[in-house]
Amino acid sequence: MKKQGFDSKKYKQIKRRQARQIKSQTHDPALNKDGILNTAEFLKSRKFEIGELEKAQLNSKFASSTRAFQSLPRTLRRRTASHNVKRIPKRLRKRALREMQSSDTPASSKRGKLRGRELYRARTVSSLLRLATRLQLHKQLPGNTTLGRLRMRQRIKELNKQLKSSRDADSIDFNNTIGSYDISSVNSLASPPRGKVKYTKRQLEFTWLNTHVWHAKRAHMIKRWGWQIPLQPTQKCFRSSHRAFNLDGAVVWDKSFIGTCIIQGDNEASIVELVNQVIVGKKWTKLKSDGLSINTMVESDDDIIGEITIIAFQSPATKRCVIRAHPSIYTEVFNLLVSKRTEDVEIVDCRYALGSIEITGPVALSSLATVLKPVDPSSANAQIFKELCCQTHLPDKTMFTLMVQDPRLANRTKPSQRSNADPLDSLIRMKATRENLDQFTIEALLTSKGRMESYKDQKSLKQVQVELNKPVDERQPGKPIPVMLFNNDGVWTVLVPWFWTLPIWHALVHIAHVKLGGLKQTHQLKFESGKLFFPVDFPFTQVGELENKLNADVKREKWAKKPKGKRVNYDSIKIGNSRGEVGDPFGCDWRYLQVLRIALPHVTNNRSISRTSVWNEQFQRKIEELHDVYNLIEDVKQSKVNKLSKLPIRLSSAVEYPSTIESPLPVTTINVTTLSRGSIGDNARLYSIPTEDLSEWLSTIDSKHTNGRKNHESYPQCPSPQHLVGFITSGTYNLHEGHATGVGCVDSVWTTRSERFLLLRNVGVDVVRLVTWEAVDALKAMRPTRR
Repeated sequence: MKKQGFDSKKYKQIKRRQARQIKSQTHDPALNKDGILNTAEFLKSRKFEIGELEKAQLNSKFASSTRAFQSLPRTLRRRTASHNVKRIPKRLRKRALREMQSSDTPASSKRGKLRGRELYRARTVSSLLRLATRLQLHKQLPGNTTLGRLRMRQRIKELNKQLKSSRDADSIDFNNTIGSYDISSVNSLASPPRGKVKYTKRQLEFTWLNTHVWHAKRAHMIKRWGWQIPLQPTQKCFRSSHRAFNLDGAVVWDKSFIGTCIIQGDNEASIVELVNQVIVGKKWTKLKSDGLSINTMVESDDDIIGEITIIAFQSPATKRCVIRAHPSIYTEVFNLLVSKRTEDVEIVDCRYALGSIEITGPVALSSLATVLKPVDPSSANAQIFKELCCQTHLPDKTMFTLMVQDPRLANRTKPSQRSNADPLDSLIRMKATRENLDQFTIEALLTSKGRMESYKDQKSLKQVQVELNKPVDERQPGKPIPVMLFNNDGVWTVLVPWFWTLPIWHALVHIAHVKLGGLKQTHQLKFESGKLFFPVDFPFTQVGELENKLNADVKREKWAKKPKGKRVNYDSIKIGNSRGEVGDPFGCDWRYLQVLRIALPHVTNNRSISRTSVWNEQFQRKIEELHDVYNLIEDVKQSKVNKLSKLPIRLSSAVEYPSTIESPLPVTTINVTTLSRGSIGDNARLYSIPTEDLSEWLSTIDSKHTNGRKNHESYPQCPSPQHLVGFITSGTYNLHEGHATGVGCVDSVWTTRSERFLLLRNVGVDVVRLVTWEAVDALKAMRPTRR
């Protein structure tokens, strides 16, 4: 057997190879005699290789996408585009058909002829729609409120009867053949719009937006608060929405489900007094005549209901306040205003009379200027809008009122380039002269007569196409549309008459870089801005508590459907020295926190002594030891304690706990930021740092391994449940900050201490992380401010 040792032959080969490499480097024309690289000569010597590399990249790119549907951008890709050309843009359909024929791809065939019951049903539906169309041509509403509950034959019979009576009638119900009419009511709630006859049955309990059919094809819909609302686009858009918010685009929402009511009257003092009775914070002294827009909170019997937006106007004829509220609290706010009004004040319900579109992003205002073309470009408000519409950012609370053309007939060219005028001078002039506000436009938008006038002879899509085929000089633009634009925290809101929402929406979403948004995108925008999202981040309100319970029930049902081997056992999980999750693992258990924090100061003995519970003469549990507190929590959850407050927490900066657990716990809203890598999830638990572990936790801030990573193994364990001080209502990775952040509520009494650190633990895990917190004054951020 040959002994393994030093191989001199192999060593000589390696040395010769190294010598050749050194020799080739010294003779490289790109190197001078000192061995310094000459960039120009190096690129010249490698020109052929660089060219071949670029050519290979191009060949590889086009070789992997030879079909028409494969070259589409991500937002236009469809699963069925390989065999259905209708899923491909029209400009590429001929090419797609040729590719299908050459590759023997079977194209989707048309459906065969209808027979039997399907044919009968199709004919009855056709006759039903034909009758509804004839009624609209007679300028009457098709059907009544009970039409959707009838069977097909009964609906046809009812429409025939109505059509016969309409021929004999001399009066008409509205002034157009489209079916647009004003739906408002004074001092009472208005009835929902009847909708199209084809979809009447689907809108018996939940009202559709005017853009519902458009949204239903592109977004996930959710039934909430009496509406069908877009939840989020069907495509993944978390990062693209963030870029549209901040960098290169805009995100648009149809927010017509936000309820709008108008407080109007001749007596300004009565309106101011009514508003001051319901809002929280700084009170008003008089109405503003410049269209001041503010965010504030509304309360009833010292309980916060939620947040609202108020826009005040003062004209020589009538004083008005526009109140906009979330649909979950709109009915309660409206009834509260009606109950407190005086005889010289009217409350007009306009939730089905005024629609709204919200848009935000760097190109938001320029996109609106592309769609909304003023009827009179020479007017003062049109000129000031033209000077400022190309600006990326304008001061908060900026407002414009315009009479615009039908966006389907207007020339939708890009807004004019930035004018030579200094935008700061334009803003100063606008503030001094109020050229941006037109009283005639405000009167047309906020009155039923003005909105009906805008619907006069409203054109259908066929009529619009006929007008577009005419020369520009011969077109009939129709009645002008009153529009109000105002800026609130960087989000532009467009208020328009209800049935003009859809034409403006269709024009707006066809602009490049304008993306669709849903409820989740609104939540994301608020979260990245460090603001509270209603109602998720308002657990101290009745609606916020209900939202927390609904989300917990959804997570509980999803967890229960999993097999036992694939779901977390929250009862047996070990967290620190205790076992089992703290409170309800599927939500923020505010009742648990309330009883815990209020009962802990009554503990006189921290030692765990095994004894039975002690009751007083009123059959109430005595709180002497820690286990008495946990037993009391179980009593509350099993409804053994009566006269508990409706809400377990309330927004307050109190420095002392209530005397009994029957009162709500005062809490403070906070923002939380991680100090190291890690995630923050919804419903995460927040703990105060025990005094004996404070120095050890502070030392972990700079504690790292030799590889630079955090040394999590040396962290102290999770504190006991008695250190629980709050919960996270919204938490995830914040693309604006570049790390995980969260929004939540903590015990207000604990915040009076000087501690600026908290311990955070996500649900179902025992890993605890050190975070910093900062108080968010929810009331201060929504008090009336002056421009």
